[in-house]
Amino acid sequence: MTHVKSFRNGHGFTLVELMITLVIASVIVAAVYAAYKSQRDTFEAQDQVTEIQQNLRNAMWNMTRTIRMAGYDPEGTGQYKITWQEGGTAVTKADSFRFDADMQKNGGAPAAGGSPTEKLYFALYKPGGVAADYPFSLQGTPGGSALAEYIDAIEFYYTYSAPPGAVPSTNPGSQFNAEHIKAVTISILGRARLADSNFTNNMAYVPASGNAAWFPAKNDHYRRQLLTTTVYIRNQGLQP
Repeated sequence: MTHVKSFRNGHGFTLVELMITLVIASVIVAAVYAAYKSQRDTFEAQDQVTEIQQNLRNAMWNMTRTIRMAGYDPEGTGQYKITWQEGGTAVTKADSFRFDADMQKNGGAPAAGGSPTEKLYFALYKPGGVAADYPFSLQGTPGGSALAEYIDAIEFYYTYSAPPGAVPSTNPGSQFNAEHIKAVTISILGRARLADSNFTNNMAYVPASGNAAWFPAKNDHYRRQLLTTTVYIRNQGLQP
C-alpha cells in the first residue's frame, strides 16, 4: 500500500504573514535610514560651521596682529602711516585698509611688496574685478597669497581720535582723517565651501556700521558666519 504524506498541517508562512513581515521590515529600515540621514546632515552642518569659523578666526588673527602695527615708526621718520590714497585712488575705505609699518626697524622708505613686509593692504580679491564672481579671497596685497578663502564680504569701520566730535565711519575721507584713526572694527562674512541643498540662507548679516545693505541676504544654499573684532592702533591716535 502506498502512503501519501500530507503537508496540509505543516508549519509555514501565509501570504498575509509574509506581507505583514515585509511591511514591518520596511518601516524599520526607513526609520534606520531616516536616523542615519539626520545624523549625517547634522554632522555635515556642524562640519561646515566649524570650517567657516576656523577660516574666519585665522583671517582675523592675522589681520589683528598686523593692523596693531599700523604706523609703527621706531626711527621717527614720518614715512610710516595709514594711507588714505595711493596713485589718486582711495585705498583706506570700507572694504580695504592700506598702511605702512617699519617691520625692519631700519628707518628707510617702506619696503615694496605686501604682508609681511612693510606695505600692507587688506582687501578682498575679486576674480576679474567683478562683484558677481564668488568666492572671494582675503589678501594682504592684491595678487598676493590669500589669508582666507570663501569670503563673501568685509567691512572696515574706523574710529578717530581727531578732530573733536569725529564720529566713526567706513570712509576716512582725507589723509588727515586717516592719520587720526585710533581703531578699526573689522566685520568679515565667510561662507561654507560647499552648498547644502537642504538648507536655504535668507539672512541679512549686519556689520559693525549697522548698514544691513552691506552684507545683504543672498537667498542661496550656503551657510555663513559673521565675525566682528575691534583692533586698536598702537602707534597713532588715542588708546581706549
